[in-house]
Amino acid sequence: MSHDYDLALSRKSLLPWRRAESLRDVVVLWMPCRFGDVPYSQQVWLSLFLNRWFVLLASEYGLEEEYFVQMETLEKEKKLYNEFNANLLKERPLIGRSISSLQTAPKGAPTDEEIDLLIKGEATYDFYGMSASRVCWFRGDTAALRTTYFGFGGMTMLLIPPSGENQEEFKDMQNMISRLKLPAFLRKDTRMVALVEGLDPQKPFDPPPFIRNHPAMAHWNTVMGSRKQNPQKLLQRVAFGQKTKEVFGRLLKGNLEYDGIPFLLPRLSSAEIFHSTVEERASWFQLFDVYLRESPEDDGMLLAAKPELLSGIVQVVASLRDDGYRYWEG
Repeated sequence: MSHDYDLALSRKSLLPWRRAESLRDVVVLWMPCRFGDVPYSQQVWLSLFLNRWFVLLASEYGLEEEYFVQMETLEKEKKLYNEFNANLLKERPLIGRSISSLQTAPKGAPTDEEIDLLIKGEATYDFYGMSASRVCWFRGDTAALRTTYFGFGGMTMLLIPPSGENQEEFKDMQNMISRLKLPAFLRKDTRMVALVEGLDPQKPFDPPPFIRNHPAMAHWNTVMGSRKQNPQKLLQRVAFGQKTKEVFGRLLKGNLEYDGIPFLLPRLSSAEIFHSTVEERASWFQLFDVYLRESPEDDGMLLAAKPELLSGIVQVVASLRDDGYRYWEG
């Protein structure tokens, strides 16, 4: 009786999230959502929930937000696609691959059979059905990214711990710059001298002064503003991208394209999570602490997180309830 009461209390404290109670190694939650034509109360509630929870995760665990959007979603929503193109220079998304199944080899280029049917006129070309699925990894103002791209059914958000693994690479760059010496015959070229002597070992990713001070760079800095990429952050992204391939790219490793893929993002559905093993899920959560996805397959939002983060979710849901916010339930 007590167990049933506690379970019912837990369910009520999480609403509108519903928990997959059979999974104990991770917290898996779902809530109903409409995409595209988003109800106002759904938009407000989710926006506030994400803002409050992400602030909590950043302050207590130092987690950082990473945003991904399916190219298919961007290209099918005309207004969204126009905004994507308008912000392309500032946001500079990295294009990678996404996969919907960890058990079935992902779609690549059209097969010989598909090409043969197309030649014979027995099939209609379907770019999305006959080619690899692509996804954008965005950078920049996370709140602005959510405002622009959230609500259309194609966004995935990962919250990852800050990585200290790039410190060795950073030190190697510093040491290399410190030891750089030009041979005598090159020291006659003032441009080479300016290039080497202008490098700062304390800022190994900064270009030399003659490049930084060039008029063209002033224009670039004006265009990019505060969204210029932090070099250390860029190095973290490269390392993280490689790890995603190691964890999720088992079925792609034999492909020629594997080395050229900058990152691999799984489009996890509730079915995919339930069909995974405890060991597989443990490998996912070596990469991230939170996986949050707009999941059209599930007609809602799908959230998977480490168990220790559950209390924070309950806390934020309670704060919204106390403030009088109610979620749209259809």
